[in-house]
Amino acid sequence: MNVNPFPYSLYLVISEEDCMGKNFLEVAEQAILGGVDMIQLREKKDSPEVFLQKALQLIEITNKYGIPLIINDNITVTEKVNSAGIHVGNSDAAPLNLRQRPLIRNKMIGYSIEHLAQLDNEQSAVADYLGISPVFRTKTKTDTITE
Repeated sequence: MNVNPFPYSLYLVISEEDCMGKNFLEVAEQAILGGVDMIQLREKKDSPEVFLQKALQLIEITNKYGIPLIINDNITVTEKVNSAGIHVGNSDAAPLNLRQRPLIRNKMIGYSIEHLAQLDNEQSAVADYLGISPVFRTKTKTDTITE
């Protein structure tokens, strides 16, 4: 596995629901002004059309500040908004397969792992960065394994 320095220091994962009634675009912009240098849009409950509209709005803000936008688990939205990359988990599209897609192969690919054994597999090897599953139970990630 190649190890390259990750040039970002504060990575925000945002969804409208998690903003608890505040405008998620304003929250994202304030986060950027506060030091966030990478944003992932994670909208698991939205229709594809709504997710795309949110991504189009958010990428205007991230582009304004030169901040990469990562799309969570939606190949179509990633391609349509020309985001900086995509983040996937174990039950999503495999990073190895994403590297074969012409509109994604050169984008950043993030991959979530749930066990240390996954740290050294072919999916992790082609990912640009790894997300590590929560150690403790959380209300926002109910589909992960905690130990």
